[in-house]
Amino acid sequence: MTSDDRPWQPGEPVSLETRRLVVRTFTPADVDARVLRWSADPAVAENLWHPPVPPERYFAGLVGASDQRTRFTFLIVHRRTERPIGYIKLQIDPSRRTQTPSVALGERDYWNLELGTEAVRAVQRFAFEQLGVERIESRVYAQNRKVRERLLRFGYREVDVLSEIIPGRPLRKVHVYGIEKESWLARAPEVDARLAALPDVQPSATEVKAPATLGSADS
Repeated sequence: MTSDDRPWQPGEPVSLETRRLVVRTFTPADVDARVLRWSADPAVAENLWHPPVPPERYFAGLVGASDQRTRFTFLIVHRRTERPIGYIKLQIDPSRRTQTPSVALGERDYWNLELGTEAVRAVQRFAFEQLGVERIESRVYAQNRKVRERLLRFGYREVDVLSEIIPGRPLRKVHVYGIEKESWLARAPEVDARLAALPDVQPSATEVKAPATLGSADS
C-alpha cells in the first residue's frame, strides 16, 4: 500500500489496486478543471452531500481535512485509460469502530459498470485490514433507489432514517444501512466474482489516455 511495499502507516498516502482501478490518496494537485466539473453536474451532486460553496473551496477543504488516520479522500483512476473518474470520502469513528464511506463517479462514460462499487469495496477492505474497524455504515439519499437496493443485495440492513436539513434546500431523507465485518467478508467472494465479470468500459466509450497532470495511475 506504499510505493516501496512497506506496510502502510497512519498518516501516509494510500494506493489500492483492483482489476479495473487504482484508488489512491487525493492530493491538491489533483484538483483540476476535470474534477471541478464533476461537482457542477447535477446528476453527480444530487446523490452526494455537497455544501453550498464553490467547487474549488469544497475540494480544497475535503483534501485539507484528510489526515490519513480517521479521514481520507481517494481519487479513483481507471487503470486502462489512466483517467480520473471519481472520488471517495472515508470517515472512521474509532469509538464505534465504524467506517462511513461515500463515493461519486464524475465521468458519465464510466457509469453503469459498478466501478463505484469496486472502488468503495477496495477502500472498505483497507479500513477493515488497517484501521481496526468492525462495521460499515452507508448513508444514501431516499431517491437513490438503485444503490439502496444494491446494498440490501450485498447483505446490508437498514438501521435508521435521518432528515438532512440544509438552509435554502428542501429537506431530504437519508437511509442508513449497516453491515458487520464478518458478514461483509462472507459475501465478498460472491460480490467480487460478479464484479470480475463486468467490462472495463462501455462498448461505445473511446479509450484515450489521460495526461499525467490529470492524475494518472503512475503519479
